[in-house]
Amino acid sequence: MIAGQFLDACVRRGERLYPLYHLVTTRGLRRGEACGVRWEDSDLTVSKTLMVLETDDEDDDSLKSDSSWRTVAVRGKNATLLTEWRLQQKRERLAAGPAWLDTGLIFTAADGSALREEYVIERFTAICAAEDLPPIRFHDLRHCAATIMLVAGVDMKYISATLGHARHSFTADVYTSIVPGVAQAAADATIAAIPRAVDNRDREA
Repeated sequence: MIAGQFLDACVRRGERLYPLYHLVTTRGLRRGEACGVRWEDSDLTVSKTLMVLETDDEDDDSLKSDSSWRTVAVRGKNATLLTEWRLQQKRERLAAGPAWLDTGLIFTAADGSALREEYVIERFTAICAAEDLPPIRFHDLRHCAATIMLVAGVDMKYISATLGHARHSFTADVYTSIVPGVAQAAADATIAAIPRAVDNRDREA
């Protein structure tokens, strides 16, 4: 999967924004949401969640409203990366001294200022080009998150809520081409799990 190649490239290159890209790829945040999420709306110790203020995206017009918030789970690797990022940000704050801008944002520039969405996309595009990856849009990382969850067997309603879609039917419509493959994989796994005394090599259902 191209998403995996991209994330691997970020690690090899020591990409500073790797935690942001990993979060978008696995949790499906929109670019404005990733750039605008704040530490005060996060809990990395107990609930391991982020409260995300939903923002508009030119590639996605399915917002619930102009001022919707949603809760995004950040467990496992995402929680680890965000914890490490927070330590890095503290080091950058000490290095910046009086020049530090206290925006309260999770993802910032080295001086604490807000990241420009254009810069995040430019970095993404530059990495893809340098690694000779197929041309994809930054927004496609959001689609990757949905695809990963579908393949993992996550319920469509949960995926819709994670992505911040107003209706889970919208999510199903967008990813309808993926659903048949996921359903077939589930059917194959079910059949394979049935104990058989005789090996049945024709396992199609």
